[in-house]
Amino acid sequence: MKIAFLIGNFPKMSEKFIVDQIIELINLGHEIDIFPVANPKEESMHQLISDYKLLDHTYYPPKPPKSKFWRRGHALQQILVATLKSPLKMSRALYILLFKFDHFSYEYLYRLLPILNRKYDIFHAHFGPRGNFGLFLKDVGIKGKLVVSFHGYDVTTYINSNGHKVYDRLFQSGDLFTYNSNATKEIINGLGCPDKQTIKIPMGIDLNEYQFTSLKQRPDSPIKLLSVGRLVEMKGREYAIKAVAKLVKTIPEVEYNIVGDGELYEELSKLCQELDVTNKIHLHGWISTEKLATLYQESHIMIHPSVKDKDGNMEGQGVVLVEAQAKGLIVIATNHNAFPETVCPALHNYLVQERNVDDLYNSLSKLIEHRDAWPELIQSARSYVEEKYDLKQITKYLDSEYQKLFN
Repeated sequence: MKIAFLIGNFPKMSEKFIVDQIIELINLGHEIDIFPVANPKEESMHQLISDYKLLDHTYYPPKPPKSKFWRRGHALQQILVATLKSPLKMSRALYILLFKFDHFSYEYLYRLLPILNRKYDIFHAHFGPRGNFGLFLKDVGIKGKLVVSFHGYDVTTYINSNGHKVYDRLFQSGDLFTYNSNATKEIINGLGCPDKQTIKIPMGIDLNEYQFTSLKQRPDSPIKLLSVGRLVEMKGREYAIKAVAKLVKTIPEVEYNIVGDGELYEELSKLCQELDVTNKIHLHGWISTEKLATLYQESHIMIHPSVKDKDGNMEGQGVVLVEAQAKGLIVIATNHNAFPETVCPALHNYLVQERNVDDLYNSLSKLIEHRDAWPELIQSARSYVEEKYDLKQITKYLDSEYQKLFN
């Protein structure tokens, strides 16, 4: 089948799960094209994107001028050219943009243009807002089944900003909806998503990429902690830094590596200096896949203390927790949204309250004090991931659901 992926920024380091799904669908024989909103132009890029030449199959919308005057002229030029090629579809599109929306959406117009004269069997939108764009394509008359995957912000802050009816038409006209966790399912069902058209598609991982290592820690070797992800409020890095700063006073052989970048980088760096732990806590920014693999290999414990941020945004499944457990790390996370579902039940005793430094400190201390239990915990976590989050099996199931849309 020919499948168009409707996504946000691409390529994006923090959304490797989308890349993994695309790669696996290609391996199953599907033709995939990618239609992002924009290119974030991050310094690093996942190697698989180059290996599979995904950028050769990625189509960005034209970039409009910043000036409102020139933007209108540029848009008119684009409209005239597109109308000559597809008069009926462009007439529908202009009618919708002019009379059905509260205001004319240049974003929808420009995103439509690369897709206008292409044919696909399926449009797979990742995140609800991209699903609404897929609905616009249907309204314009572009044929193809619409599949929408919900993840996190699209059922939290996006709802808070746009209201509980923002997906009403999408739920009426979409063909299939996927959720990554039972927590997400509960939310979308509450918003009106038809249960008979929903399936669970967690973001899986390619187990072959995640070499399992059951570390045998020597008494004299450092205990290495790791966090990976964007440096934003929702990730809760502030609380991890404070807990580790407290921890190293009693267990000095601890080291903590933080991988990722974001708006809080400078603030967190300053916090490490104020707590006098720059020799124990290291902020790396984004690093290469190879360097990250080395850090995973050397680390014992993954800390992921996510929180509900001031805008109400929450994480969804927490893919990094799946990756860590697959690699043989013990995870300590907050009791946040779907995390209790993502984390192996054997590790639930180490789940902590959000924004609670003492709770996180106590959980870390308890885990380190009982190092003799690590091998069993590590093996349980790996087995749990193999059972629940095997990308190949999950994608085969998704493929079978794609096929059912045409039966």
